[in-house]
Amino acid sequence: MSNPTAQAFKEKGNKAFQEKNYQEAIEHFTKAIEADPNDHVFYSNRSACYASLQNYESALQDAHKCVELKPDWVRGYTRKGLAEYYLGKYSEAAETYKKGLELDPENAQLKEGLEKAQSHLQNPFAQMFTGENLTKLMTNPKTSGFFQQQDFVNMLNMVQQNPQMAQMVMQDQRFMTCMGVILGFDMEAPPEEQKQPPKEETPKETPKEAPKKELSEAEKLKNQGNECYKKKKYDEAIQYYDKALELEPNDILYINNKAAVYLAKKDFDKCIELCNEALTKGREVMADFGKIAKAYSRKGLALAEKGLLEEAIQATKDSLMEYSDDKVKFQLKNLEKLKRKKDEEAYVNPEIAEQHNTSANEFFKSGKFKDAINEYTEAIKRNPKNPKYYSNRAAAYIKVMEPAHACEDSAKAIEFDPNFVRAYGRKGNAHMIMKEYHKAMDSFSEGLKLDPENAECKDGYARVMNAISSSGDQPDEERLKQAMADPEIQNILRDPQIQQVLKDLQENPQQSQGYLTDPKIRNALNKLMAAGVVKMG
Repeated sequence: MSNPTAQAFKEKGNKAFQEKNYQEAIEHFTKAIEADPNDHVFYSNRSACYASLQNYESALQDAHKCVELKPDWVRGYTRKGLAEYYLGKYSEAAETYKKGLELDPENAQLKEGLEKAQSHLQNPFAQMFTGENLTKLMTNPKTSGFFQQQDFVNMLNMVQQNPQMAQMVMQDQRFMTCMGVILGFDMEAPPEEQKQPPKEETPKETPKEAPKKELSEAEKLKNQGNECYKKKKYDEAIQYYDKALELEPNDILYINNKAAVYLAKKDFDKCIELCNEALTKGREVMADFGKIAKAYSRKGLALAEKGLLEEAIQATKDSLMEYSDDKVKFQLKNLEKLKRKKDEEAYVNPEIAEQHNTSANEFFKSGKFKDAINEYTEAIKRNPKNPKYYSNRAAAYIKVMEPAHACEDSAKAIEFDPNFVRAYGRKGNAHMIMKEYHKAMDSFSEGLKLDPENAECKDGYARVMNAISSSGDQPDEERLKQAMADPEIQNILRDPQIQQVLKDLQENPQQSQGYLTDPKIRNALNKLMAAGVVKMG
């Protein structure tokens, strides 16, 4: 008698699987197994979920348990064979499919699986271009560039689908290079050739062109559809792709192409529907990774157009799990950037921002400056273009002796409001703490230009001048080091005119006082004095 609790979880799992929510389905099937660990169907269903997520190790474990519990159930062998095939265990997959066929000799899925597994076994060359070897080729400097060349990718897909074509592609030097990388030695030229001295050149015969492969009727229809697509004759393109599908119903390339048409037509729901159809069919027929990856990436684009950015990002990540493509990586980067921007925009709320600012002000008055910083930060997130919040946080940063952050916030406030006098005062105070007197002097001066009576800037300017004059004859090593790293100070010292002035002032200070009547020179010398680089008087 079936366990009602387990069956309820199974139904939830089936529903989640149909909706492509594979991880959720796994959770439901796991609970079903916990409720009834002896039902083989639960393991079979969870194996299918793991396979859909390309977690073939877990898929194999569940399929093995399914067969163990119910050795006469055919579907368990299809699950097990599929997982073994994608793990590159072609011999084990072939044996599994054979056992399944003993139970159901006419099972088309088992027959097709056995044929594919045996094709790999009959041609060791094809086995080399799977699993870890494929990853090695995609990351090796010698071969990674090949995967950006469409003709190479097409030939590789051809070998993966039909290992009997391996001998033909071996005529391509790129595949010889790949073999060398996999086997760990250079196959670009035979060792004997490399060791032999150069021979006298002899005239070479013009190589004969290899006979072109005859296109199938489906491929011809696809090409006609592609031409219509380029000319934006979308309805005609779909007709050609449909005819190609009638001839080759298991090739998901044509479904992918139809999805591209609907994407161009901005019928995003239909595009997504076709991509899902391609993915389902692709798993059934064990299509090559590149075609499955294309369905995922195109689905991601359609989802993004609908504003479903989380789902779009997941689909794009799924694409990269199938096949690494630079264009898709760029697509993912753009989607993630767009989502961050949308999230930030959705978070903006000036009213809530002001509530956080008020709360922060209370913390500030109570001397709880770190709590104030947290509240000002939240206010900025809620309204990132209000200069007041940056200025307020700068004041809090000064209180906790983090002047660098205070400088950044003050500068941001000034960026949003160049007439914000208080921000100049706080920027000057932050520079004072860091002993960057020349910068403090500039900040206070800018503030006084806007408001000559501003108390904070007037007091700050006076403090700067007092600090400069009372610094004494002994140089402040820390202050001097900071000044010499400042690009503004470096530019002043590189100026040939200033270099000559400094030389003249050092050699004949009395006769060089006339330099001080030049505003440019006087300003430069004041900054050098404020920075502690030169002393006057």
